[in-house]
Amino acid sequence: MINRVFRPNESIAPGTYAYLVTGWAVLALLVWVTAASPILPSPLEVLRAIPALWFEDGLGSQLWVSFQLNLEAIAIMAGLSLTVSYLTVVPAFRPLATAISSGRANGFAGLPLIFTLYIGNAHWIKIALLVYGAGVFTVPAVVKLIELIPKESFDHARTLRMHEWRVVWEVVILGHFDEVIEILRSNILMMWMLLPMVEGLFKSEGGLGALIDIENKHFQLAAEFAIVFLILGVGLLQDYLIGLFKGIVCPYSLIGLERA
Repeated sequence: MINRVFRPNESIAPGTYAYLVTGWAVLALLVWVTAASPILPSPLEVLRAIPALWFEDGLGSQLWVSFQLNLEAIAIMAGLSLTVSYLTVVPAFRPLATAISSGRANGFAGLPLIFTLYIGNAHWIKIALLVYGAGVFTVPAVVKLIELIPKESFDHARTLRMHEWRVVWEVVILGHFDEVIEILRSNILMMWMLLPMVEGLFKSEGGLGALIDIENKHFQLAAEFAIVFLILGVGLLQDYLIGLFKGIVCPYSLIGLERA
C-alpha cells in the first residue's frame, strides 16, 4: 500500500485516502504543537477559547448572520452570472460578458467607497462586494465552457428539428450543467473566503468577520484562531454539500472518472 500512494495516477481505496488525510492532519498538529513561538496559541488554548466565544461573544449568532449573508450573495451571484453567461449565445450580449470579465484585473481597492456612494446600505454593500468578487471569475469560466462546446453537439440538436432556444436549453444548459455546478462550487468557496474581510469592513450587522476584527484588536489570538478554524470548517462543509448536490443532480458526471 505504501508503494501505491507514491505512484503517479494510482487509484486508492476510500479507506486509504482517509488514512492519508489523518496522517497529514497529525503531522500538521505536531508542527503546530512543537512550534517555538511565544505568540502562537497552542491547540489547547484555542479549544479553551471556544466556550467564551460561544456563550459570551455570541459566536453562534454571528455565524448565523454570516451564513445568511453568504446564502443571499450566492443566490444573487449565481443568478446574475449564469444569466449573463448564457446570454452570450446572443452576440449582442457578448460585450457585456467581456466587460464583467475584465473586472478580474481590478482588486477591491476603492470598490467599498464606490459602492458606499452609490448604494449606501451596509448590507447591500457587502452583498455587492461578494457578488463582484466571485462573479467576475464565474462569468468568464462559464463563457469559456460554452465556447468549447463542440459544433457537432449543436448540429446534432438541429437535426432533431429543435429551434435555436431549445438547442440552447438542451445543449448549453442541460448538457453541461454538471460543469457549471463545478465552476460555481469553486467560486462560492472563494466568496466564503472573502466574507470575513467584507464583514470586517462593514461591522454594523456583525458576523464572523466583525468578531475576528474585535478579537484581533484585543489581541485575543486563541479566540481568533478558533474563529478561523470555524470558518474553515464551515467552508469545507459547504463545499462538500455542493459536491453531494452535484452527484445527486448529475450522477452521470462521475461515470468514467479514474478517481470516482
